Amino acid sequence: MTRQIPPPSHPLHNTFKSMLPLLNKIHQRSRLPETILAKRLRKLEILKSQGLTVDDLGQGRSIFDDAGDSWENHDDG
Repeated sequence: MTRQIPPPSHPLHNTFKSMLPLLNKIHQRSRLPETILAKRLRKLEILKSQGLTVDDLGQGRSIFDDAGDSWENHDDG
């Protein structure tokens, strides 16, 4: 996908025109498999650090598990 610049009558035409080659280069790099994998690994790393992923045994963890108040044992009464 190639980005298009606004028509010459647009107030930001000259600004976008100068940025277009860089934006196209960044867009092409973002579509590379290595970049996509790196993005997914970083996202997984962030989710793990927040305790929001599935643990190594394949069992989901509640956000309350670390606080000692799991959802299954929660009593509203």
